[in-house]
Amino acid sequence: MMRIVQFVNEASCIRALMYAKYRNNRDNYLPIHGHHLNAWALESAKTLGLGPPEFQDSSKFMKSFKDVYRITSRKITTKRTSAKVAEIRNPLLISLQKLTR
Repeated sequence: MMRIVQFVNEASCIRALMYAKYRNNRDNYLPIHGHHLNAWALESAKTLGLGPPEFQDSSKFMKSFKDVYRITSRKITTKRTSAKVAEIRNPLLISLQKLTR
């Protein structure tokens, strides 16, 4: 039972360190991919003194990390200009502007 509690605490510490790196990259508008998360998990584990036998970044761990912090994957499929973004955000305002011209 003690090992389970210790593992849960270690996993939450690893997640917290990973999230700090994630937030830093998001705040700087840097792209983040799955391999970044994997590298940050291993780096965070090493910081806590855990090596590969004690910690392995599994897909289950990554899914739980994304679930805890409500992270989803998005793919950019089209390029939007600022005019298109404004129109998407407020189509009524754009249509009223067109009517008043």
